[in-house]
Amino acid sequence: MAPVSQGGVATVVVESPQPYTTVTNYGSFTAASTTTMLPAYQGGVATVVVDLPQSYTTTTSWGTFTATSTTTISPTSPGGVATVVVQRPQSYTTTTTWGTFTATGTTTISPTSPGGVATVVMQKPQPYTTVTSYTTVVSSASTSTGTPASAGQTATVVVVAPAVGTKAADQTCNNGGLEYAIYTNSYYNSDPPNYSSLNVAYFGTATPTYTGITEPGGVKAGNSGPAQVIYPGSPSQTWQYKAVNHRAYLYAPINGTYSVVVPYSDEVTLVWFGNKALSSWTRANADLDQNYSSGPSSSKTFNIQLTAGTYTPFRVFWANAQGDYSMIVTVTAPDGTVIVNGSGSSSKYFVRFACDSSTPSYPAFGKGG
Repeated sequence: MAPVSQGGVATVVVESPQPYTTVTNYGSFTAASTTTMLPAYQGGVATVVVDLPQSYTTTTSWGTFTATSTTTISPTSPGGVATVVVQRPQSYTTTTTWGTFTATGTTTISPTSPGGVATVVMQKPQPYTTVTSYTTVVSSASTSTGTPASAGQTATVVVVAPAVGTKAADQTCNNGGLEYAIYTNSYYNSDPPNYSSLNVAYFGTATPTYTGITEPGGVKAGNSGPAQVIYPGSPSQTWQYKAVNHRAYLYAPINGTYSVVVPYSDEVTLVWFGNKALSSWTRANADLDQNYSSGPSSSKTFNIQLTAGTYTPFRVFWANAQGDYSMIVTVTAPDGTVIVNGSGSSSKYFVRFACDSSTPSYPAFGKGG
């Protein structure tokens, strides 16, 4: 610029570009903004601050989370897209059904869209209580199931079944009663009530002193006094150191659970059912083992499921050592009818063989029988 007067000072104006440095920030800004900060001194470097909204992508997952949580993953480079991971508890609705299921089962049906409500289907066995009644006016069992008062409550199954009534084994071929064999028993009972010295297997091959046929029931209590007869036609003798082996087929007049009870024994009473009663009977595999005992508190019971019209092998072995003696067996049908009362009275339910030859023969006494 020229001086204001001749000989005055001229001015040279130098214009230089302002140097800048730019700093870019990404964050939770609502919009982009630019701010220029002056240099600390003239000619220094100015700073341009650029604030830009951070770009995000959001991934939401639903599962077995206890509460909603959010995690932000930084971008791999400045200005890149950050990732927000949101984890939410899955919403469920549960539907429970009860029916003829063997065990509780659970199936989860996924929602139709992410974040929708999932469905849990629970299937549970229906609880039942069964009430059975017996009557002679029906020939076969009928079952009806009531509807519970509300879902999941116990339903009632009502069973009406035939009673024993006049049903009995076919005894038109002179097959009634039980076969029995009497043996001398040399085994002393040194550890009552166990009588562990008794070797039951010995009597499978021992020769009996007497064999006969009797009605079922038991050996009436006696002592070491005068000789007695335990069954009609049997020898009169004292019953110390004796054993009696009984066998027959038990006829089932109706379906269901039969209870065999030995209330007491002196010294020991053993009971077998099924194939092992035919020839493989041992003390170890007895279905009921009643040692020396007396009184109701000592009673032992064996329950067996039988089908109407069938004949099941049945064996009772009784042994006495020194002193008093007794044995009694009762059999009760599913309807509560006592079909063997232990008194030795006539029975319509024990036969030595079936008239239709459907029952295998017992081995002879002394030869496994």
